[in-house]
Amino acid sequence: MGNQFSQHSNPTAKFSEEEASGASLRRKKVFIVTDASSGVDRKLAQLLYSLDTKIYLAGSSREQSEQAISEILTALPDSKGELYFLEVNLEDLDSIKAAAAKFLSKESQLDALWNDTGVILPSPSKTEQGHDLQLGVKCLAASLFGKIGVRHAKLPSHVRSVQLRSTD
Repeated sequence: MGNQFSQHSNPTAKFSEEEASGASLRRKKVFIVTDASSGVDRKLAQLLYSLDTKIYLAGSSREQSEQAISEILTALPDSKGELYFLEVNLEDLDSIKAAAAKFLSKESQLDALWNDTGVILPSPSKTEQGHDLQLGVKCLAASLFGKIGVRHAKLPSHVRSVQLRSTD
């Protein structure tokens, strides 16, 4: 009975926020956060930047991502973190391959991929490869980005991949 109950409730945290702070990050951690130009993903990028990490803001709009980078830099001038734009259009699977290749040409480590995907446009919009836009972005593109960027990148096995999907 106890085992069944524990499966239906959140476990108690085994570490505190203080233990997960910048002091515990001895080497500079590297993250990719998709769609980090706004919303919760941008807040995550700002939080990670405050912990002196290296973050790649992956998205299709250079202008919006650079605006987010500028605002994060202004908000946290004392951080020793690094912020970069990584161009990727999740509506085009070829763009994902190019983004992963560009990232791998610059980095030999990746600690986490925060892959938050979603689209606002209603179906029957299509991806560049002709897939339904919702299926293409939320499932195919996200899985491919994770597969190329994490599993097949010859990166250490400790890479975390967080996959989120919106319900719009």
